[in-house]
Amino acid sequence: MPDSIMKSFLSSASIWPKEKTSLWMGLFVASFETSGNETKKIIISSYGGFIFDPAEKRYYELPKEVRDDWYHFINDNAAMINF
Repeated sequence: MPDSIMKSFLSSASIWPKEKTSLWMGLFVASFETSGNETKKIIISSYGGFIFDPAEKRYYELPKEVRDDWYHFINDNAAMINF
């Protein structure tokens, strides 16, 4: 997926309080490399506008005004990946 678009979306995410969780009904698992060359994994909700970081056990949520664009970006790009 294009890095610049992904970074644009993720930079607008806000962190949830530690006690807040969510129900899942569809997801994508993504990995990326940090600027310190560390490989990280995140779990992306395919419909809800939130992301889970399993290493930190924290949820992040995208603002409502970008969720429709996020939904289309994630689902359209995931459909193009060959497994």
